[in-house]
Amino acid sequence: MWLLYALIALGLPLALHIMLLRYASAPPAKIRLLLRILAVIAILAFAVLMLRFGQPLLGGLTALLGVMLASANRLFALATLAQLFRRHRAQAPQSRTSTMGESEAREILGVSPTATRAEIKSAYQQKMKQYHPDQGGSEYFAKKLNEAKTTLLNK
Repeated sequence: MWLLYALIALGLPLALHIMLLRYASAPPAKIRLLLRILAVIAILAFAVLMLRFGQPLLGGLTALLGVMLASANRLFALATLAQLFRRHRAQAPQSRTSTMGESEAREILGVSPTATRAEIKSAYQQKMKQYHPDQGGSEYFAKKLNEAKTTLLNK
């Protein structure tokens, strides 16, 4: 029996080392997933050892921790979804009509009163590249840019 434990004690670190070398250039999300899987395996292995050597309470609690860690992603996803739903319900419906004036729209886009449609579109594209939420900008400013463009092109 001790030989089995010795093989496990030597084999687990070696397997971990090989997996980390293999995933060294992987994207961070994949590495986090791998580490989470390894943590669950380690916790469940510890639980089995505790149950095997006469510590049922500690083994049971450790197994419960492993199951909770394994399902944490699903729980976080459900909590995030519920939070988004609550936030959406709390927001008042917004008016579809623009309340932005032409001078404010020109100021936001940085165009002159004599700007052509092409100049307005070009200014909008440049600003949107700079302030888009996916590029680190704010959602609020992106909405204002869209509203300014719509206001000036529909005048």
